[in-house]
Amino acid sequence: MYQGRAETMTTPRAMPPSRSPSVVAEAMALFRVLLLALGNRARLLGFELQIAGAKLAASAALLLIALFLVGTAWAALWLGIAMALRSVDLDWPAVVGIIFVVNAAGAALCLLGALRFARQVSLPATLRQLSFAGSSDDDDADGPEGDAHGQR
Repeated sequence: MYQGRAETMTTPRAMPPSRSPSVVAEAMALFRVLLLALGNRARLLGFELQIAGAKLAASAALLLIALFLVGTAWAALWLGIAMALRSVDLDWPAVVGIIFVVNAAGAALCLLGALRFARQVSLPATLRQLSFAGSSDDDDADGPEGDAHGQR
């Protein structure tokens, strides 16, 4: 009796054979689901970075156009002031004033467009997917298309 008792204490209990494969199978299935979830998140991040890159490039182009137009408006303003001081004929200053107004309006429109693009570069779907509160299977079905058009 003593010897049998020592055997049970030193010999680890074996898992029933019917449970062992199912635990391994469940662990492998969980690992596959984890890899799939990480792959989906990485793909979503890639899509959103492409969208963000395109919007940043468009924003940079609009900013360069705005800088050019502000530069020409500034030159036209000083040319207009100089012409107003030196000229008696009002035709040239009126033309310079019109050029200044048109350039300033174009620069303002470009800056407004750049600010609109800059607000859209926030990776909303990725941030929503990475937050614990916003994770659900319905979010994966939408993909980045819902947020690519500025929807929040």
